[in-house]
Amino acid sequence: MIEGSQDRWIIGPLGRTAMYGCWSAQKFNEGLRGIEERRHCTAGVGMISPTLIKRFNEAAALAREGKHEEALKAYENMYAPFEDPKETRVETGEFLGTVEMRKAYCLMDLGRYKDARKVFESDILQATLGQFSNETIYDHYFSFGNTLGNLGEIENMDRALTKALSIASETLGDLKRSEQCWYWILFWAKKAEKWQFLETRCVNAHQFGVNNGSMMLQLRAGEFGCHAYRGLGKLDKAERGARITIQRYRDAKAPRNKIQEWEDFLADILRLQEHSSAKKGELRVKGVKPPVAEMKMEAEKPAQDEGKRKGAGRDRRKPAPGKKRTTARTRLTGRGRKKN
Repeated sequence: MIEGSQDRWIIGPLGRTAMYGCWSAQKFNEGLRGIEERRHCTAGVGMISPTLIKRFNEAAALAREGKHEEALKAYENMYAPFEDPKETRVETGEFLGTVEMRKAYCLMDLGRYKDARKVFESDILQATLGQFSNETIYDHYFSFGNTLGNLGEIENMDRALTKALSIASETLGDLKRSEQCWYWILFWAKKAEKWQFLETRCVNAHQFGVNNGSMMLQLRAGEFGCHAYRGLGKLDKAERGARITIQRYRDAKAPRNKIQEWEDFLADILRLQEHSSAKKGELRVKGVKPPVAEMKMEAEKPAQDEGKRKGAGRDRRKPAPGKKRTTARTRLTGRGRKKN
């Protein structure tokens, strides 16, 4: 899941449970044994029907085995009629909400992000969210944000992950969770090629890292910033950032493939700079004005043509200051001349 001891940010394949660094299938697909300690249902096992507990554990076991489709069906059939008609159906609000969240996780693992979004926004989950622990509320917004990121909804993703970030940093005081939130905000912005947004959020992430003593977050903000600069055409900044990143990975004795990745990035930046310089030189040799100058000339041309039309048919010669204008008639007759 993680490549190299120097880089705990390289997370597994997209669309799988394992991609979300703050939670995993093993943690969130466990059964309800020891439920009082884990606080999944604060009222305890005695407040939930035995059949519901049994069904929940079976669904969780299927998810642990990677059988997400079967696990989803098991969660969806959670409230089917009991085999024993005398058994009373009893559950807490937190149990109801937990089942909904497990459905959403299964849908994420299946790549069905639109359906997962509907579950995250469902009335049941919204009504029971306040009964969860702060950790679970964090997980909700974190997972919801990544679902939106997969759907390319960058602004909504940012809002959801910012809520998760707020809980992680201000309520839980958990720097690792905070770093994860920032990573995925930057990751989805880069994936969607929202370069201006990415540049701004890189600055925010870097400052957060400075304020909270996270060198890892500062480094990652710098790396994502290089991609933002490249996308915005700020090649000098991208080159400088790439060189700094390469040197840091070399000093840290990072895996060779990680260093190579950034060397390739730098080489690409240098090619773009060379191409840009060659194109400018070609335009100068041909005497072609830059595009901006051409646009300016085109904008001024209509005004010049209009002035020509207004002045057509008129004598444009103006008398010198203090002198009267002469015409052909005055020149022939001598009128208007001063007598000696």
